[in-house]
Amino acid sequence: MRTLLSFLLILLCIKLANAQVVWNMKDTSLGAWYTPYVSHDNAGNVYVGIQNQSSIKKIRKISATGQLIWERLLPVNDNYRIIKIETRLDGVSYLIAEVYDTSGNIRGLCARLEPSGSMAWIQQVDSIKFSDLRVHNGAVFFTGAKRLNANVHTSVVIAADIVTGERLWYKEVTYAADVMGKLVIAADGDIAIVVVRSSGKDLFTARLSAADGALSNSVEHEFADNLSQKFFIAGDKQNNVCVLLTRSASGFQQTMLVKLLRTGGIMWDKPLVSSEINYGSCLALDSKNSMYVTYHTQGTTLNNSRAYLAKCYGNGVLQWAIHKPDTVKSYSSIFIKNDNLFVGSLCNGLLIEKMDTTGQVLDSVRDNEGLYPVIDIDEEGSLLAGSQYHENDLMIMYGSYVAKYGLLLSINETDNVAKAGFALYPNPVQINGNVFFTETEQPKRVAVYDIEGRVVVSANIQQGEKHFTLPPQMVPGIYIIELRTANQNSIQKLVIQE
Repeated sequence: MRTLLSFLLILLCIKLANAQVVWNMKDTSLGAWYTPYVSHDNAGNVYVGIQNQSSIKKIRKISATGQLIWERLLPVNDNYRIIKIETRLDGVSYLIAEVYDTSGNIRGLCARLEPSGSMAWIQQVDSIKFSDLRVHNGAVFFTGAKRLNANVHTSVVIAADIVTGERLWYKEVTYAADVMGKLVIAADGDIAIVVVRSSGKDLFTARLSAADGALSNSVEHEFADNLSQKFFIAGDKQNNVCVLLTRSASGFQQTMLVKLLRTGGIMWDKPLVSSEINYGSCLALDSKNSMYVTYHTQGTTLNNSRAYLAKCYGNGVLQWAIHKPDTVKSYSSIFIKNDNLFVGSLCNGLLIEKMDTTGQVLDSVRDNEGLYPVIDIDEEGSLLAGSQYHENDLMIMYGSYVAKYGLLLSINETDNVAKAGFALYPNPVQINGNVFFTETEQPKRVAVYDIEGRVVVSANIQQGEKHFTLPPQMVPGIYIIELRTANQNSIQKLVIQE
């Protein structure tokens, strides 16, 4: 048994060592620029968008080992800002941008960027502000607001061939003073668009055929309160569309979830919080159509604002909500892969946590050089993050920051909790804190090892006891905890934080 444990500890220690920063790329030459987009290809190369204080300006390709391969600006003479980038596993990227000439006239730009960094094609459309794009089945779909006159815009959807950039179809779907939409590729392959009108109270949705843009339905819903034009959408496996909104009335903001049917009707709409000023910030769905959302209650400063992570069932019922007043100041991203939940947050630096479906933290990465991370997971299970770079405790932003972390957050293995048959919480745990067990029916022998395999502490846990206290000499770090019962011997990773 000791030989087997030693083998497991060696394997686990190797994984823990890999969890450190594999490489990072800092760029302080750009001032307060940062990295709001990160993706990857099959070869492990990383693609990032580099943004100044207002918009993405540059795209970079970085090798799997952290070397800059190329950097590209858009080949236009006018001022521009990149709105969105989508990189495929073959390394081809598609993007949309707004371009402004010296007279203030606007045009929309869409382009295909090859893995070599060359532009395969660029299409520009006058008087359009693009707001979203999706790539699906040989076509790239764009949506935005086309200016008809000084007071009226129409929301449009455009499809183009992914290879040639040739326009396949063009569809105008709704009119308003100013409309900016978001797209979802529905489970049946149709294009779903959701628009919040600038008039404030109207939510518009429509379904279009991806093949020819034929409109199957369009519905407009009027709410009693004003709706923010900053919203988030995701499609589920039943062809429904989930929308995370922030509504306001008399200065009171409230986060709200809405589920739209394929027909455009509202299945349900529910507030997440009813007693505090709050706003939504992230939305993601798992394979069972459960929704994970983040929202923030408003404070006068960052330190007294509160950040929440919540899970709702497909019927809108809140399952749980997590608030970490001593660690998380603001959530910045949610990423789900193979039903593993990865959550990025601001926590006196960069914090990324892997959680199970109950909100239990299984693993985490902390990097004091990054802020407000966006997340991606490459094909090997390594964690990628783009963020802002900073150098001091005041969290003053100095530039862009991209980092690759090791396989601690591997998506290719069964969670240790499932293997062990028990769970530890909290994990991470604070110095001198208590570690609790979910299984209390049997007496146990607990041993804690450091990453070099040395026993740091051991204790007997009697039947019915729910926890043991960490001794004060244990310093922050990563440990392995062994739990023995009469018929089982299990190990897990334990993280101790300050």
